[in-house]
Amino acid sequence: MNVSKPQASIQWLQVCSLAAVQGAITLSWVIYNLYLVRLLVQLGLPESLAKHLLMVENLLAVGMEPLMGALSDRQQRWLGTRFPLIALGVILSAGLFILIPLVVLLGPSIALTPWLLQGLAITWALAMTLFRSPVIVLLANYAFATKLPQAFSVLTLTGGLVGALRPLASGFILGLGPTVTFAIGSGVLLGATVVLRIVHAQLPPSEPSPAASNPHPFPLKALTVLFVLGLLIAGGTRLMMGEILPKLLQANYPAINLNLSLGLLSIALALFALAAGVIATRIGNAKTMIIGAGGTAACLTLLTALPSFLLPIVLLISIAALSPVVNGTIPLALELAPARWGGLAIGTYFGGFSLAMVLYSAWMTPGVLTPAGTILLGVLLFILAGISIAVGDRFCRKVAVG
Repeated sequence: MNVSKPQASIQWLQVCSLAAVQGAITLSWVIYNLYLVRLLVQLGLPESLAKHLLMVENLLAVGMEPLMGALSDRQQRWLGTRFPLIALGVILSAGLFILIPLVVLLGPSIALTPWLLQGLAITWALAMTLFRSPVIVLLANYAFATKLPQAFSVLTLTGGLVGALRPLASGFILGLGPTVTFAIGSGVLLGATVVLRIVHAQLPPSEPSPAASNPHPFPLKALTVLFVLGLLIAGGTRLMMGEILPKLLQANYPAINLNLSLGLLSIALALFALAAGVIATRIGNAKTMIIGAGGTAACLTLLTALPSFLLPIVLLISIAALSPVVNGTIPLALELAPARWGGLAIGTYFGGFSLAMVLYSAWMTPGVLTPAGTILLGVLLFILAGISIAVGDRFCRKVAVG
C-alpha cells in the first residue's frame, strides 16, 4: 500500500470524520441489539433465538472480517483507494437495515416472515463486515505511526459515548419505534460515510502499485498475534464490563441503578482513552498497553478483597487501566503488519474479537462460573493479553515498515 502521508502529524478533520463513521457503526449495533428480541417476539419466535442469531453472525464474521480487509488491501494496491468496497458495504448495510423492521410489518400470519427476518438479520450483519476493516484502516492515512494511538482515541471516545446509549437511553430508543429508529441508523451511517469520502478526497491521492513490487512477505506471525489479541482483549473486556463489574456493583450496592452505573463506566472508559492516546504517543503504544493490561489484572484481583467504600475508587482505576488496552489495539495492528497488509491485520484482529463474542455467548451462562472463577478468568485473559502484546512487539515490529 502506497500511502501519501499528510504534512501534519494528525489530520484532525479526517480523523473526526472517521470517528463519525465509527459512531454510526456503533449506533447501528446498539439499535440492532436493543430491538432484535422485540422483533423476534413480535413474530412469535422465542427470545432465546436472538442469542443464537448473534452467535451465527459473529461466527461468520470470524472469517469475513479478515477476508474483507485483505480485499481492501488489494483494491488499495491496484486502484489506489479502498472506497469501492466501503461504498458497497455501507449502501448494502443501510438498505438492509431499513428492511429489517419493514419485514416484521408483514406479520406472523405470513409463514415466510420469521425466516425472512432471520435471513435478513444475518445478511445485514455480513454486509457490516464488508466495510468495517477497510474503513478503520484509513486511519493510517490520517496520522503518522507514532501518533496513531492519539488519533484513534477520538474513535474510541466516539464509539464509547455512542455505545453508552444502550444502558443510558434504551427506553428512549425503544420509544421511537423500530421503523423510525432503524431509518435514523441508516441515515447516520450513509451521511457519515459521505462526509468521510469528501474530506478524504482532500488528501493527496495514493498511487496504485503492483503487488509484485512490494517485497514484504506475508505477515503470518503478526496476524497470529493479532488474532490471539482480539480473542483475549475482547473476551477480557466483555467479561469485565458485562459480568464482573455489574455483579460486584449489585452485590455491594443492592439499591444501585445498574444501567446508569454501567453507562457512566462506559463513558469513563471512553474519556480515559484521550489521555491513554497521549501517553501512548510518548512512551510507546505497546508499553502503554502492557502496563494497562497488568494494571487491569491487578485491579480485578483486588476487587474481591476490598471493603465497599473503596470499591468505586478501584473500579475507576481499573477502567483507567483498561482504556489504553482498548484504545491501543488498532494502532498496534497497524504497527505490527506491513502497510500493504493493513486491512488484513485489522480484519484479523476483528476476527479474533468476533470469536471471543461467540465463545462468551456459548460459555457464559448463569451458574457456569462462580463470581471468583469469573474474576480469575478475567485476570488470566488480561495477563495473557499483556504477554501477547510483548511477544508481538518483540518479534513482529521488524516487518512493520511501509
